[in-house]
Amino acid sequence: MRVFAVSDLHAEYPENARWVEALSRYEHTRDVLILAGDVATDPARIARVFDALAARFEAVVFVPGNHDLWLGPHDAVATSLDKWHALRELARGGGVRVDPFHARGVSIVPLFAWYDYSFGEPSDDLRQVWGDYHRCVWPDDMTPADVARYFEDWNRQYFDIRNDVVITCSHFLPRADLMPSMAPAWVKALAPVMGSWRLDRQIRALGSAIHVFGHSHLNQARTIDGVRYVNSALGTPSESHISRRRLSLIWSG
Repeated sequence: MRVFAVSDLHAEYPENARWVEALSRYEHTRDVLILAGDVATDPARIARVFDALAARFEAVVFVPGNHDLWLGPHDAVATSLDKWHALRELARGGGVRVDPFHARGVSIVPLFAWYDYSFGEPSDDLRQVWGDYHRCVWPDDMTPADVARYFEDWNRQYFDIRNDVVITCSHFLPRADLMPSMAPAWVKALAPVMGSWRLDRQIRALGSAIHVFGHSHLNQARTIDGVRYVNSALGTPSESHISRRRLSLIWSG
C-alpha cells in the first residue's frame, strides 16, 4: 500500500479542476490519498472532486480547510460549523473518509483544527484583508480560539489510536517554525492565521511518524524532533514556483 498526499486543490480554478480529472484511473487503485483541505468553497464543486478522487484511489482521507468552510451563495447552512458537519456527510456520501482509516498496520488520522493566534496576534490590516474574517460565520460568536478548542475536543476521541505506523493530517500548520524563516514581511504577517501549536501536541500524543498539512501553499518536507512534516499543495496555477503540482508519495509498505 502506498500513501500519497495533496492539499489546496482550489478546484474553482479550471486548470486545477482539469488536473484532478487528468489523474490516472488505474495507477492508484490500491493507494490511499490524504486530501488536506481547501478543495473549493462551492459544495457542488467539492462533490465533483470527491467523486473523481474516490474513483481513482482505494481510499481518500479528507480534512477540510478554511476555504471549504467559507459560506457562499450555494450553501444551505447558517454557519461554518454547520458546513463542517455537512461536508462530513457530503464526503461520506461520495466515498471519502473523514474519520481515521486503518489498513495493513497503518492508521491515518485526520485532525480537525483552526488557528488560535498561538503563532501571534493578527494586525488590524490582516483582519481587514483575510477572507476568513468575512466569509466564515461561527455560532454564538465563537472566537478563533473557541473554534480551535472545539476541534481539539473533537479530536480527543482519536488519541488512543496506536498502530505500527500512525500518519496524521490537518489543513493548518501545526508549528510556527514551518513558516519559512526567510519569508518577506508580508508573509510573516500571515503567521497568526496559519495554524496552532495545539495541533503539534495532538500529533505527538498520537505518536505520529508523518504529518501532512497544507494552507501555506509552500511545498516542503522536514523532520523535526522525530516527526516528518509534509506539505504537498497544488496551489493556484500561478504558484508553480513554490508548489510541485503533483501528488507526493509519503509512505510505502
